[in-house]
Amino acid sequence: MRRAWGGTLSLLLAGCSGPDDTRAKGCPASPSSFDAIEGAVGIGVVGDAGFELIAEGQALPLVRGFQGGYMLTPTVRADEATFGTDGRCVQMDIAADVASGPAVEQHYRFAALKSDAGSWFSDTVPLFLATNPDELSGKSCTITATWRDDAVESTGSVAVLLSYQGD
Repeated sequence: MRRAWGGTLSLLLAGCSGPDDTRAKGCPASPSSFDAIEGAVGIGVVGDAGFELIAEGQALPLVRGFQGGYMLTPTVRADEATFGTDGRCVQMDIAADVASGPAVEQHYRFAALKSDAGSWFSDTVPLFLATNPDELSGKSCTITATWRDDAVESTGSVAVLLSYQGD
């Protein structure tokens, strides 16, 4: 049973991210340059009330993952009207840069995204930061996301304070 679960988990994780993401099959090669637009990307969290933007300097709790690591779990929102694109073959880069350590970067490609109230949303992104949350609690972290669709891109960034309240 354990071996079957491990194989299933490996298959699920392999399909989640990366430039060869299976959800992006059929997408053309990325353009060599992008036109930058401002204010089209927001970084937030999904709570009981839906998507909520993270405020600058907000305390953001570290989440314990099922494998014992601690992470942030942001969601990225892109404004459809500002982008003026079709939301197909989207690329997203997201990074968490903790003041005392190396940045954690992840890359995603999506063949198609759901639209809700004039915006596209990524899934919740698990940004693994540490195995010991005490190393991070109280430190600053900057989360940066760049969203690209067709030949248009926009970057959003927010600085947060990492918090850990115990398991």
